[in-house]
Amino acid sequence: MLMRAAAVAFALSIALVACTSRSASSSGTSQVTEQEAHDLQPVIARYKSQSVMGFDVKGTTLAMNVDAEGWSELDESTDIAIRDAVLSAWAQSWETHHPRQHAVLHLRVQNYYGQEITTQSKSV
Repeated sequence: MLMRAAAVAFALSIALVACTSRSASSSGTSQVTEQEAHDLQPVIARYKSQSVMGFDVKGTTLAMNVDAEGWSELDESTDIAIRDAVLSAWAQSWETHHPRQHAVLHLRVQNYYGQEITTQSKSV
């Protein structure tokens, strides 16, 4: 009986440690995501007049939210310049917060409803 109680206590302690480390890990991940989003604030400010409304970072995908009507009025070279600038800024942020980790970063330009307008990728 005492062995059984000890085994149950041991199993519970292992489960508790596993849950705690998982929470710490996801908390660390959310802090990195928040920092990456913070790093992109100057890019939002720079391109706000050209329809960029904000960003949402999820893993290796960055969703750039734009005003679809204003975005459709941009000429192609401006569209490309904005996407290149955003992807470069995010690549810098990624390299800072994920040292020695390689990834393919995906930029997804989407409207208010989450509908994809265009995408672009960059390896880091």
